[in-house]
Amino acid sequence: MPFWKTQPVQSENEHVNALRTGPIGFAAEAVDLRLTSYLEWVFVDLENERDLDDVHDLLLFNYVQDDAGRVRLCCSKEALLSPGFNKEFHIGLRHIQNKQLVGFIGGTPTHLFVDSLPVHSLEVNFLCLDKCLRGKNLAPILIQKMVQVMNQFGFMQALYSGGSRIHSPILSARYYSLLLAPFQNGLANSSFRPLEKRDSCVVHEMLSNYLNKFRIRPQFTVKDIEHWCDSTATVVLAYVEEDPKTQQIVQFISFFILPATVINGDTQKVWKSVYLFYYVPKSSLDQDFVLLLRDALTIVSKEGHDAVNCLDVMDNNKFIHSLDFQPSAQNLHYFFYNFEAKIDPEDCGIVFPVTIVTKFGGTSVGWAERMLQIADIINYLSTYLPTLTHWANDRRIVVLSAMSSYFKAEGTTSMYVFETLLEAADDILLPNSTLYLGIVSKIEANHLKAVAEGVKNDQICKLAARDVSDACEKLRSFMSAAEIIDEISPRSRDVIISVGEKLSARILSAILQDQVRLICFLQLLSDYSKIVCSGYQLAFLISSMDPNCVPVVTGYLGPIPGSIVTTIGRGYTDLTAALIAVGLKARELQIWKEVDGIFTADPRKAPRAYLLSSISRRINVLWI
Repeated sequence: MPFWKTQPVQSENEHVNALRTGPIGFAAEAVDLRLTSYLEWVFVDLENERDLDDVHDLLLFNYVQDDAGRVRLCCSKEALLSPGFNKEFHIGLRHIQNKQLVGFIGGTPTHLFVDSLPVHSLEVNFLCLDKCLRGKNLAPILIQKMVQVMNQFGFMQALYSGGSRIHSPILSARYYSLLLAPFQNGLANSSFRPLEKRDSCVVHEMLSNYLNKFRIRPQFTVKDIEHWCDSTATVVLAYVEEDPKTQQIVQFISFFILPATVINGDTQKVWKSVYLFYYVPKSSLDQDFVLLLRDALTIVSKEGHDAVNCLDVMDNNKFIHSLDFQPSAQNLHYFFYNFEAKIDPEDCGIVFPVTIVTKFGGTSVGWAERMLQIADIINYLSTYLPTLTHWANDRRIVVLSAMSSYFKAEGTTSMYVFETLLEAADDILLPNSTLYLGIVSKIEANHLKAVAEGVKNDQICKLAARDVSDACEKLRSFMSAAEIIDEISPRSRDVIISVGEKLSARILSAILQDQVRLICFLQLLSDYSKIVCSGYQLAFLISSMDPNCVPVVTGYLGPIPGSIVTTIGRGYTDLTAALIAVGLKARELQIWKEVDGIFTADPRKAPRAYLLSSISRRINVLWI
């Protein structure tokens, strides 16, 4: 059973009553927290310099904002030391022999109000595993260890956020971004000055009164405001505006500093980005929100920052469009452990300054989760990354292989859909065998489940499910016809095997469409099987599509001119992607695999194969 199905969290399959707010109540199932022989549990003391360095390095080298590994977030050590932190809520995994920190989950006690209900909760901001341990099912164990500890200290609820929809959130907010270059020539408001400790009590009262109107809101202390003063220029940028006549503070605004290193080949660029944090305008008029942001962004830009990001929570919609913030394809989901609520973004008074959560990757996750991860990568490469690297005119084309399948009931290891279909093709010619029909039914059921779990819009979900069922029904008819004539040609075998990537491409198209992304679904086998395959012809097909869409392409099966490979059959989707890249003269070709990198051999066949830390171009060419 998936991990979150065993936990007291909102279910995706249940309708959450907007008027129902409160603890869910049932206890989580017990989880075996024993570790492997080479790992041990530790409590991380962030006041200890070594522990602080270990956590900082773990986050720096094992968490990147994009799955392509191009953008590395630079979370400062000061950002880890929030007021009220307790080492019991900073839990780590260390290697027993070398004492290296390889896993970390961290939270801070916080007081919240949901409607009028006070909630004594834990705010979890960090969850990270060393890359070498991903896919080993350690993330659920870290989470359950945190639950065990927080329950011992009387905490029954936890608030956390993430870009992936791991279970039903209490709200989902959209990211917006704005380049600050146009503000550098603006005239700074002389009434603005940095927040000082002497302002803490006044700002605390202003902020508390302002946040009272939101359904979910934090209960700050004066010590929290003082912490923002102490961490100025490293964690938080905070400003107040004084009335020139009365010298009274009339408004307040703050930003959370989270720079990133953009990695492009051998070159690196530090991207100084800030995130809009908390603020209090001088009035509730829309124009005062716009003026507050405009004045603050002018100051922030003159201090050398490149961009500002924000969510559409609180009153941010009053200035987002007026100041030309650009919407991102990425959402931030707010989750509540052991608490049920349904809140609109504009009713949310909580801003997560930084959330570092690694995903369940590779074969440790189900099909829908894996497809959603692919969609996250595509959305990121199509929105946020062009802003960082000035690749705004670059187009993203996606070529998909078949998904992986799991038939655990049969006691087999995981295999790819095309291997399963190959088995079905071989079964057709066996006397009186109907095994191939059962295989197709299982494939259909798994793909329909992925559609149901990955697509939220009812109409898009129904259309995708219909297409999946139609494709599987055509496959059954084709295979039954082959059984009647008692013949399977190489071309017929390719037709059968190609169904796997058709289904995966169709599901990804539906997920992207569900996320308000314009897509073009291109089935090369069925639509263009009679043309000769070349990179330029494939490029022509893609270039003729809407330039604003993301083409989702299946692997091509057809003749290749001048090649020793006569057809692109199963396993040649990489070659299809390479041909498209050549034909379009692409800047780069990315090939994503469910492995940690390049091994000395296939680790499934060679138990002693090991991961290479680096590889030269010369060796790579020799191996090819």
